[in-house]
Amino acid sequence: MEVLYPCTCKLNESEDATPQTVELKPGKYLVELWGASGGCNETERSGKGAYVWIRLNLVESKTFTLFIGGTSTFSNITMVKGGCNGGGDSFQGNYKNGRALIAGGGGGSTSIGLSLFDSDRIAVAAGGGGCGCDGSGGNAGGLVGFDGTSTLASKKGRGANQEGPGIGV
Repeated sequence: MEVLYPCTCKLNESEDATPQTVELKPGKYLVELWGASGGCNETERSGKGAYVWIRLNLVESKTFTLFIGGTSTFSNITMVKGGCNGGGDSFQGNYKNGRALIAGGGGGSTSIGLSLFDSDRIAVAAGGGGCGCDGSGGNAGGLVGFDGTSTLASKKGRGANQEGPGIGV
């Protein structure tokens, strides 16, 4: 069985998508999840979503809930919504010299769980970070996420990991 994006979330809207459910019969399963990429412009690179896999060995039928993450956008508007299922919003600002500072929103996470509640999720693949006007977005990771890049050394985003979200600057 394969569940693919697009799900029910709308482009450039960060609300949660309608979850999908699937009933799995007894047996052995390999479940693969990919987080969504962040939004970006045409010259930089967005952060890529994490890849997570788990094995399930079911002795009885079980219903699982799937949340599929959405990719954000990169735009010249004042607020860019993150991808559905938790992607962080972005902004537009100005440097002191008047140059526009525009960043892409973060990608949403993809997860599988036993119910609609966050506490019942058994595997989550985080979304990647959006790029900035002069740097790449951070990649989501397992134990350690990868930081973004920037021509301004002190102004790069931090990648998400298992212990916490990515951090923008």
